Amino acid sequence: MKRSLMLLAAGIAALAIAGCATVSSADKLAKQVCTPVQQTVTSLQSLQGFNDNAAEKLDKAADIVNTTCDAVSAVDVSSLEKFSSTAFPALIDVVNATSWTDEKKQQIGLTLTAAQLVLNSIISSMPTQTETAVATTDAASAVSAAAVASDAVATQ
Repeated sequence: MKRSLMLLAAGIAALAIAGCATVSSADKLAKQVCTPVQQTVTSLQSLQGFNDNAAEKLDKAADIVNTTCDAVSAVDVSSLEKFSSTAFPALIDVVNATSWTDEKKQQIGLTLTAAQLVLNSIISSMPTQTETAVATTDAASAVSAAAVASDAVATQ
């Protein structure tokens, strides 16, 4: 469970760090957020003991995450909006259904909510398709750095 919690936190941290950089298109944003969010879903799926409602919400979140991430080249802003408005609330509900302490649930819920706000902010400020693309290298570097840091924490 501790490893799952660390993976969840690392995934959300990577998402938040990626959100600090300018992203030029929906597909590039999806490429940056998919890995940490998919890892979060996988971590939650490895836990046992959810009630039927929480398991259903996790399955729904996993379907949306996988659909968006598997079709990343065809992702548009509306796909990301659905991703944000459906996956994050479902993940929060799943976290609340765990046997973790209320303090951990609240902390993770706040982190997920913050990540959702960051993603929504990026989505709302994304350029239209006719505007020129801006560099995404900084975001990719930030995600890589977060992944390295998360690996270092997980091995300690």
